[in-house]
Amino acid sequence: MKIFLGLAFIVVLALSVFYFVGQWPQEETQTVTYLSEEIGLSFEYPADYFLEKRTLGTGERLQYAIVLAEDTEENRRVFAGEEPGREGPPTITISIFQNNLDNYTTNGWIRGTSFSNFKLSDGVLRETTVDGEPALAYGATGLYENDNVVIARGDFVYMFTVFYLSEDDRIRADFSKLLDTTRFLNEPQVGEKSDLIILDEPKSGDIVESPFTISGKARGYWYFEASFPVEVVAETGEQLVIVPVQADGEWMTEEFVPFQASISIQHPYSGPARLILHRDNPSGLPENDASLSVPIVIQ
Repeated sequence: MKIFLGLAFIVVLALSVFYFVGQWPQEETQTVTYLSEEIGLSFEYPADYFLEKRTLGTGERLQYAIVLAEDTEENRRVFAGEEPGREGPPTITISIFQNNLDNYTTNGWIRGTSFSNFKLSDGVLRETTVDGEPALAYGATGLYENDNVVIARGDFVYMFTVFYLSEDDRIRADFSKLLDTTRFLNEPQVGEKSDLIILDEPKSGDIVESPFTISGKARGYWYFEASFPVEVVAETGEQLVIVPVQADGEWMTEEFVPFQASISIQHPYSGPARLILHRDNPSGLPENDASLSVPIVIQ
């Protein structure tokens, strides 16, 4: 009898815990850390997902996709092309697009390219952050409902997307956790641009107030007639200012030549922007174009 009463007490106690806590104790989902120096990105994802990295670009533009899906035999067969005639499973996808030639802002890329699928959205952009840096989020409808978060950073645009069937799908919560753990490791640059131009001030993500000083150094062939153009572009894509920056020394050399300039913005704007340092290209030939784009915030 005492044993029975003891067991009954344990059951009642467990039910009480369930009632007041709202759920049975859950095991914490194990995670895996993904890290790529190539694209300067790391994040965590559930261990019961599998991940594929795909190179989608052409000889003209780099483009990558990191695709995550629940690790089931059926999903792996679909990804391997062994299940023809059926749609793929809901996924979390991170798409990375080369941006050093177009220098899109986040807003400009979303509204100005077909990759964003913004035309399938409700047209509402929400401000958010990824690793503490300004980003924009929106929802869209297609084969699956999807949530998107986009950030233009350095030479690339990063687009984080989750596809789902219903709003309470687990994959949406996993997507949120992935974004929370996303870290940008460095400023990956196309063509090892750091060997051409180095910006010391301001740093990526710095808050500046007009007028502000830029300084750094660039190879002599970045200049023409001892100068190169620098522009500031608002998040909307509007050009706020473009000015020539002079070399502080003899520019007819292949060595680094320092520069420093004061940038004054007369336009009444505050918010995220991009500071773009263009290689002076009097030839007008696309193959001679180059630029360094750095995110800043104008106060």
